[in-house]
Amino acid sequence: MPSIFSRAEGSLQSPFLFLVAVLFATSCTASMDEPAESPTAGLAAMVADEYSGDLAFETVAYLDQFVRWPGNRGFNASIRYVAAGLEAAGYVEDPEGSSDAPLSYRVESYPMDTPAWEPLAATVRFASGDTLLDFSTNRNMLARMSHATPEGGQSGRVVDIGDREDVPCEEIRGRIVLGNQNAGRLWRRLQSCGVMGVLGYSLADYLQPEVNQTSIQFTSIPWSSEPGWAIALSYAARAEL
Repeated sequence: MPSIFSRAEGSLQSPFLFLVAVLFATSCTASMDEPAESPTAGLAAMVADEYSGDLAFETVAYLDQFVRWPGNRGFNASIRYVAAGLEAAGYVEDPEGSSDAPLSYRVESYPMDTPAWEPLAATVRFASGDTLLDFSTNRNMLARMSHATPEGGQSGRVVDIGDREDVPCEEIRGRIVLGNQNAGRLWRRLQSCGVMGVLGYSLADYLQPEVNQTSIQFTSIPWSSEPGWAIALSYAARAEL
């Protein structure tokens, strides 16, 4: 799992120390009625012209084409993209963290406890063929670590348990369970019953689901070698079901 650490040394250290000393001396002689100038004001002016809104938008546009989770292709491609930008700006790669270069970065890798998770597509349809939710319009619908379905997808009867806590496994085994609970927690609760998958709805009032009717809050399920999936619902999707 790579991640980037960047380091800047040397070029701004002396001006910064000098600036702080000048501001401190000024603040000692200034009137109590005058607000003290921010000690970082001078530094901000030095680098302001180097910031580019266009570059920020370009970076976000590149990264946003991926669903980035540690170890997947989009995550690694994003790391390489940012590293290339650092090098173009004068940074030097320093894998050992021992470079004397004024600007350096390193990419570190760490072992992972689970496989990399890379969602490609997801759709929830009614038997009629009408689409309820699609990954292309809301990536949060698919809980992280959900398994892929067999080719062609899966079809099953939906059992709506609402707010019920005690549900006999016989009632839901092999079914798609719909419940008024966070999809991740719903899956954790019912996985042992052998459900096919779960559809969970739980949006806090502060999210104003009645106003933001297609909004979906991210969730995840634990990694398991057993197949299964969880779908988080929007207010509109729950109402339609």
